[in-house]
Amino acid sequence: MQAQSEKYVFRFTLLKIKYDTTITPAIWLYTNLDHTDSTIYRAAVVYINKTQIFDTVFSSVSIKVFTDTNSAPILSFGPILKQNLAFKNSEGSGEFTLTGLTASRNIHVARLYVDSRTDYSHQEQFTISSFPPIPIGTVMPYIMNSSLPLEVSGWFVCDGRSISSLSHLTNDEKTALVNLLFASGNPNYFNLPDMRGYFLRGVDGGSGNDPDHASRGGWGNKLGGVQNDTLKIHNHVGNLSDHHHTGTTTSNGEHNHGGVTGNGGYEASAFERGPGSGNVANNIGTHNHSISTDGAHTHTFTTSGPIGFALAIQNSGGNETRPKNIGVSYIIKAR
Repeated sequence: MQAQSEKYVFRFTLLKIKYDTTITPAIWLYTNLDHTDSTIYRAAVVYINKTQIFDTVFSSVSIKVFTDTNSAPILSFGPILKQNLAFKNSEGSGEFTLTGLTASRNIHVARLYVDSRTDYSHQEQFTISSFPPIPIGTVMPYIMNSSLPLEVSGWFVCDGRSISSLSHLTNDEKTALVNLLFASGNPNYFNLPDMRGYFLRGVDGGSGNDPDHASRGGWGNKLGGVQNDTLKIHNHVGNLSDHHHTGTTTSNGEHNHGGVTGNGGYEASAFERGPGSGNVANNIGTHNHSISTDGAHTHTFTTSGPIGFALAIQNSGGNETRPKNIGVSYIIKAR
């Protein structure tokens, strides 16, 4: 079975080194007071500042494709005239479609040589796979700092940048990405998703697994909609077992509660002492009774539970609720 011929769009940016020279004034030594006679005391010093600028002055390029298992190129293209590279002078960028490639597990390396130079000015690694291409909008973690090689190959860090500012996308590719984000219900569809500091979560999709799905921004499935942090409603319960309190009241010292009963009235009573006779007896007359309490004493008591108490639970923890994690950048496939 003959291997299928594949193609790859090789995009590049040409930079060159520019040297700026700065000459310091010479220092002169005068031998007389009127400064008419002088000799150079120290020669001028030249400082060299190295900067990178776009290399736009060339007429053609050649491209050679290598693999990680071959030291010699497996394919060569060129010379290719500058006007056939979709070259942008303002960005120093261009592109060329490589054809005749064979899908394999090997890593391919495309190197670009300007005019007749023997050292390459740009290179890019890529793979040609027989699997379907990665769909636009795919998000994955990335653990490197440099984003330039990513952007050349169509991957961008999810940092919320305006899609219109992405220089490595054509206008058609920018429009396609905006339309894709809009169709997914992303409320910020003119920008790359901003996933810095966020965890990712599968959308509810009608499953009911995201009870606060409605709080996300956007519409439909609300792909890319942000959900703020929160804690599920819960209780903190504290129980005290049944218990008793026993004790004795203190003695307040000996004391009296003084008082006198009121005078009784005078009343005569008749009684019979014997058969046929009756006498009248007198009462003992008006009188009163004094009262007083006991001396110092105590009282014992016992309480029984359960008894309710209010509990104050102190807070603890950090600035957020989170699992163990490792920091990465999320990147999105944009073309």
